[in-house]
This record gives sequence, C-alpha cells and structure tokens, in this order.
Amino acid sequence: MIQSVDRAIRMLLELQGARNLALSELAALMELSPSTTHGLLKTLVARDLVRQDPQTQRYHLGPAVLRLAGVYLDALDLRTRALPWVRDLVTKTGLQVRIGVRSGSEVILVHHEAAPNQHSHMAELGIGLPAHSSSLGKAILAFEPDDALDMWTEGMPAMTSSTVTSLKDFRDELETIRSEGVAFEREESVIGESTVGAPIFGPGNRVIGSIAVVLDSSEDTRLQEVVNPTLDIALAISRELGANLTGNQLPQR
Repeated sequence: MIQSVDRAIRMLLELQGARNLALSELAALMELSPSTTHGLLKTLVARDLVRQDPQTQRYHLGPAVLRLAGVYLDALDLRTRALPWVRDLVTKTGLQVRIGVRSGSEVILVHHEAAPNQHSHMAELGIGLPAHSSSLGKAILAFEPDDALDMWTEGMPAMTSSTVTSLKDFRDELETIRSEGVAFEREESVIGESTVGAPIFGPGNRVIGSIAVVLDSSEDTRLQEVVNPTLDIALAISRELGANLTGNQLPQR
C-alpha cells in the first residue's frame, strides 16, 4: 500500500515536471513495466488527478490536482490568518506582497497580493523561488537550525550575477538578518526585482514562513522605506498565529 502511494506521488511529480508524457516515457522515468505504469495511471485517471489527451494519448495532470491545492491553501493557517494583514501592507506600501513557506531548497509562494495599480500579473501561487537568493527564503533560514544549510555544503547555485554563492558569506548575511529582523534581495533571483522580507513565527516561536514586499529594481531606493511596515506586519501575523513576542523582540533560534 505504502509503495503504491509512493509511486502515485512520484508519477504526479513526473507529470508536473514534464507537463505531458506518453505511457512508455512515464514507465521509463518510473523504472516500471508498462503494465504496472498503466495500472497506476488508471487509478489516477479515475480520480481525475490525471487525464489522457484523446488525440495524442499522452498523459497530463488533471483538475483534481487544483482542488487538492485549493484545500491545502485554505487549510494553511498561515495564509488564512495573514490575508487581512497582507492587504494592509499592500495599502500602506502600494506594492505587491508575497507569502512563502520553505520546501527544501525553495520557498513556495502560498499567497500573492497584487499592487493596487498592477492590473495584470502572472498567477504566482505554487511557484518556487530559490531559498538562498530570495528575501523570503533568507528570512526563514536565518531562524532555522544550522543544519538547514547542509544542502549547500558543495556550493550555492548562482541565479544571477548578484547571487551570494559562498556559504560563509551567506552565513554572515543570515547573522545580520537575525539581528535586524529583515532580509534584502537585490536582483539575486530575478533581474529587475528587489524585495524586503521578514520571518513569520508560530506557536513556540518557531519560524513557519515569511512575507516580502516586491519592488522594481529601479525603485530600490525605497527598500529602507518599506522595512518597518514589513517587519510590523510580519510580527502582527506571528502574534495572530500564536507566537509569544513582545514589542519588536524577535525570538532566538
């Protein structure tokens, strides 16, 4: 039973990465026989987690995956409790705001609130940003145990020419973030984008996510201007989630 669930999850992840695959391609990736692969696909198709294109016969993710994602987002206490505060931060700064949670070497965006004058924007829910080069990720990692950095012992990948790739330099930056409570990102993940991020804590003062304000790099003179509003909102969300914080005092790791 556990093996079947594990295979089903892996199959969904393979389809998520490749978008659509033929039965033979999926069987090769899964290192399973075509018959075993087809049996798993039939189960997933029956639950609408996977669909088969009637013309190409190739498989792709089905709409039930979106329903599962919606249930996760609605149940995520961080996102639910943070929504009013996020909108307040957007109003105060006039800038777009993101909330993320760390998953391995990435931060997954669980909420994105557009700026008031941002009439059209790409849906960002579910997008992964590199944790080491985003203010969202740095704000979280600064308050996690040291072994959270073990995945980068062989080097940190450069996303842009501005990305910090030295683990020693990165540790020094995290020390500053722990002291100041905010993380900065200046075109380290995406050219043309600068952000200010702050950690969000939950019960037991454990870091559970982060919030960031996003600016166009041409406006990065405003970074300091949005530091206090971002930190204030992050602390308000943390208290809402059960963190025991006094004033602007941040918890120790």
